[in-house]
Amino acid sequence: MFNLLQNKIVLPLLTAVALHTTASTAGGATTDTPFGEGSTVAIPVSPVADGGVVCREILDTVIFPISASIPMPESKKRLERLAVMIDSLNRNDTIASIRIEGFSSPDGPLQANVDLARRRAQAAFSLLDRNTEPGKNYVVLSRGEDWEMLRELVTRDASIPGRTELLNIIDSGLTLDEKERRMRSLGKNVWNYLVHNAFPAIRRADITVRWHSSPEMRDTVNLTVDTIAVESAEIADAAMAVPQDTLAKPSVAVTTSVDHWNRHYHIKTNLLGWPCLWANLAGEADIASHWSADLSIYYSGWNWFRSTTKFRTFTIMPEVRYWPKASDSNDGFFLGAHFGLCYFNVAFPGHSRYQDHDGNTPALGGGLSIGYRLPLRNPRWKFEFSAGAGAYRLDYDIFENRPNGSLTGRRKRTFFGLDKVAVSLCYTFGPVPDKRKGGGR
Repeated sequence: MFNLLQNKIVLPLLTAVALHTTASTAGGATTDTPFGEGSTVAIPVSPVADGGVVCREILDTVIFPISASIPMPESKKRLERLAVMIDSLNRNDTIASIRIEGFSSPDGPLQANVDLARRRAQAAFSLLDRNTEPGKNYVVLSRGEDWEMLRELVTRDASIPGRTELLNIIDSGLTLDEKERRMRSLGKNVWNYLVHNAFPAIRRADITVRWHSSPEMRDTVNLTVDTIAVESAEIADAAMAVPQDTLAKPSVAVTTSVDHWNRHYHIKTNLLGWPCLWANLAGEADIASHWSADLSIYYSGWNWFRSTTKFRTFTIMPEVRYWPKASDSNDGFFLGAHFGLCYFNVAFPGHSRYQDHDGNTPALGGGLSIGYRLPLRNPRWKFEFSAGAGAYRLDYDIFENRPNGSLTGRRKRTFFGLDKVAVSLCYTFGPVPDKRKGGGR
């Protein structure tokens, strides 16, 4: 089998497989006409229950690089053209649904591939949502590893090495991880052939657009966007049925109102620090859905109204955070792991003052934290509550607690305990969720 990507037949092949699957599952008719740029595909049409509305369907596919959820450049362009087509349809007809299903190739850990398929579906949704008018009914799904597509590709390629053994493994009742292990055991020639010729076509997101037309509309509709042409044709009711999952592969539903994610940046200050004369500022950046990176800086160079009472400090605390709840942005509860570096000069009413050794031996350590971020009425403004505990290695000098007091000793010890308490006011940069659509753009 020639290289699918090099010969630019990935999208036509994927569409042909999708059409074949729809027909074979539902028991209806279909067409093998490829749907690619400059081509025409017969789209299933059938009346619904009221007898007066006609439903039509467009199939398209987005291809992704290995281990990535950013579409190939050409697929991104196709999505942009599809968005224009959807808005054109919506002006004259009614978009019933836009179904987006993410897939991954069956190489690598199963759970990682399920998550990758989810992110690919979300990426396709994000691009369509960003380039279409609001109000569309999206269904976004992760289908995980697509063994059905792999079987289709192996079946079509008579020259693939180890073809019979591959089909036996694919059709077996083994777990998906065991199937992958068995395919690898067939040798480098077989596995490398799959890697270069089959797997790239499976790393995708399938998009199904369905819309309703009035009975006065023509049975054949030509919609041209650049070089894409779509023609509808009437077939049986059964051809409109959505294929149900019959394979032993994971299927994880993802709703747009819950799992769609946008990158945000936050600037904030700990309100509890200011009464203690600690000037402080923090910045946070979302690095992925569920994940963010935070950096807090504290500084105080002042006494607490008398020379014998002070908590002078320069502290840097980077933190990585995990947000369990999937949403438009990383809000709600979070868990964090932080590192701390702290120069200090501390004195309370008493005989002693404590300072990091020689003024250049900061406390070093880190710990874990928990918190909650709460959006306010204006979604750009938020309150954040957090607390943390950790362990720090201390090396400090002890002085008489008076101006120019004498050095009286040196201590080394390990501190265990609370190292972070914050009630922060945050301002957020980035897309603001569109409440009309139940999620963000």
